[in-house]
Amino acid sequence: MTFTLLTEAQKDTYRDEIIGMIAACDHEFVPPLSQRHGPTQTDFSGALQTEDNLPAYYEDMRKNEILAAFEGDELIGFVAFKRNMTNQFLTAETHPNLYVAVLLVKPSARGQHLTEKMYQHLFNELHPNTNLYTRTWSTNAAHAAILRKFGLEIVIRIENDRGVGIDTVYFGKKRV
Repeated sequence: MTFTLLTEAQKDTYRDEIIGMIAACDHEFVPPLSQRHGPTQTDFSGALQTEDNLPAYYEDMRKNEILAAFEGDELIGFVAFKRNMTNQFLTAETHPNLYVAVLLVKPSARGQHLTEKMYQHLFNELHPNTNLYTRTWSTNAAHAAILRKFGLEIVIRIENDRGVGIDTVYFGKKRV
């Protein structure tokens, strides 16, 4: 398994493959990625009601850095991240920071601890001295458990942000 930070040209090369991966995992997310404007969206109340938004979602996502995971020549996962993310929840006081916007593993590549391996590479190899942040939804227990393995803890909880009983949960870890 190898990890590669995609160049702009590689983002073009793997565009359709990444969109296909997003489509395959779309409804595993709350709300589905196809109903979002992009990976750093903070207001889920106006989620789109269309399945045709994946190309637009990808175009917004590609503005971020993308770390791709390969098994041989096959793209099996990726993580899109942004440095020094700022929004109403992450302010300049959190800088320097690394914000994980979206992480996806191809369904056929699951069971290999790829999420952990991508986080390990991103957090400890590429950005060892940076504050870490990401978010998920409150019912995503598997992802929360992985984040806690890396020492991230809940820093913000927005109740019912993604629907009744489904909170948006920001995880973070200060390293600087």
